[in-house]
Order: sequence, then C-alpha cells, then structure tokens
Amino acid sequence: MTSRYELLPKVDVLIAVRNEQNYIKDCLNSIYNGNYPREKLNIYIIDGCSSDDTVEIVKKYKQDYKNIFLLHNNNKTVPYAINSGIKASSQEIIFWATGHGQYDPDYILKCVSELIKTNAASVGGLVIPQGCGFWGKVIAASLKSPLGMGFASYRRGTESMWVDTVMGGCWRRTDVEKIGGFNEQWTRNQDSEFNIRLKDKIGGILLIPTIKCRLFVRESLISLIKQYFQYGYWRCKTVITHPGSIKIRQILPTLFVISLIFSIIIDVKLFYLLVFVYFIASIVAVCASKEKIGWTSKLSMLIVFPLIHLSWGCGFIHGFLSHILKR
Repeated sequence: MTSRYELLPKVDVLIAVRNEQNYIKDCLNSIYNGNYPREKLNIYIIDGCSSDDTVEIVKKYKQDYKNIFLLHNNNKTVPYAINSGIKASSQEIIFWATGHGQYDPDYILKCVSELIKTNAASVGGLVIPQGCGFWGKVIAASLKSPLGMGFASYRRGTESMWVDTVMGGCWRRTDVEKIGGFNEQWTRNQDSEFNIRLKDKIGGILLIPTIKCRLFVRESLISLIKQYFQYGYWRCKTVITHPGSIKIRQILPTLFVISLIFSIIIDVKLFYLLVFVYFIASIVAVCASKEKIGWTSKLSMLIVFPLIHLSWGCGFIHGFLSHILKR
C-alpha cells in the first residue's frame, strides 16, 4: 500500500546565506528533522562570500547529507542568489528558506500540500521574531508588537487567508519562470516586489498561520537602524514601480517623520505634542506586551520603537528624493 509520503513530490529548497554561522545549523536541523521525507528534499545553499565559518559548517553537513549542494554568490545579494539557485535546481516545486530561521516540523509539508490543493501561486506561514542577547530579545519583542510592525498578516494572522506577501514562499518553477524570477536590482524588499508580480500574473498568495518560522532578528541597535533604513528605501522603490502595492501601515512611519520635521518649522509646541503622543502610545504598547523579558528589557522597547519608525521613514524619504533627483 502506497503511503501519502511516497506520493509527495521532490522539492528544491533554496537558502541564501552570508555570515550565518550562528544560525545555519538550527535552520538545517529544523528542515531535516521536519516531517517531509529527507530523500525528497534537495537543499541548495547559496553563499554570498561569507567571512565566517558558514561554508565550513555547510561542508560538514554535506558529508552526512548527499542532497546538499553548495553554490557561491559573488554578487552577494539575495535576489541574485535565489535566481542562481533556481537555475541550478531541477524540481518543479521550489521552497525558499532563510538561513536565520527555524521551521516548524510540518512547515514544508503543509506549504507543498496547500500549493497543490489550492492551486495557489505561493504559500507561507507566520513569521515569529526571535532574539539573542539583550538587544536581540528587546528588538524581537518590539517587532511582535502592533506598534513595532503594524498588523502585517504574515506576523499576526489567525486564519488561512489570501495575502499580498509571505516570507520566503513555496512556488512552482513554471510560475517563477513566467514572471522572470527575481528582479536583481532589488537589494532589499525583493520578496515583496517578486510577490507583487507573482500575484498579478499568476495567482493568489496563501498564508497558513498554523505553521511558523522563527526568524532571528538583528542583535544591535546600529544594525537595526541600517536594516530599517534600507527597508524604507527599497519599499519606496517598490511603491514607485508598483503604485498599487502601497499600504497605509507602510507609509505611517514616513508620515510621522514628515510631521516631526514640519512641526519644528511651524510650531515647536506641535513637535512636543507629537513626541508626547508617540511616547504615550509606546508606553501602552510596552504594557500590552506579553513577552517575558523583564521590565528593564521592556522599557528598552521605548528606544527600539522610534529607531524602527524613524529609520524606515527616513529611508523611504531618501528613496523618494533619490528617485526625484534621477529624473
């Protein structure tokens, strides 16, 4: 009698990495210890010139698992890496994983099953921020708060639904080829830009909240600022290229920054009022947080919230001004 696992298709898993020595083991273990048959998984790890022990760790895994393939990405960017992985792989179903994520045991199985059953263009689960060290845990707690990242479905969804984007994704090769793969000009926000074209030209994107990926966040405030400035910049580029993709939650940080600037020019009292209202909202968010990180860490969220919003907003404004100046 044929088991349901024997009927499952082979899947090519693509993982773009760069300096992931602290996370790649847990990522690979979560995939191999999942309930998708190991012999039906081909894992392509595309390394972007790591300067740590990432490559050595992967080579050790290759000794035990013959279905791991190591590719090199001299371009160093994610879209270039994923396109390279797509070209090197061969199966019809492709799963894009992140090197600093840990996946539920049934994550890949449910993604593949729903992809086949619903005829969706892409399938993914919830993203749960995780942190290491003091600031990593504070940042993760902040990103779990509605104030930190709004009400994005892929972070807070409670039921299966059709959405605009998911982290990573599970696709059919033929669908990816129809839209030309990833746009290699997008250093950041490449997943959203890709999903916009996938949704417009192929079909729906399905979120399954019962499966989760625990994503490890930045561990310092400087790296957080750089990350969200880039997010804002590239989100602006995405909005300019795809105007219909704009969401109010994505431009609120930009409106906040603009309001602060103009309030200083018009009336400094208005500036103080805006800061006071934001501070009260932050206090409410901290008190509402259910994270068990202690009050010293919780109060430190009052630092992380404005860094996220101001960095994103300034990045978005920079992206807009750069676009105007290039015209």
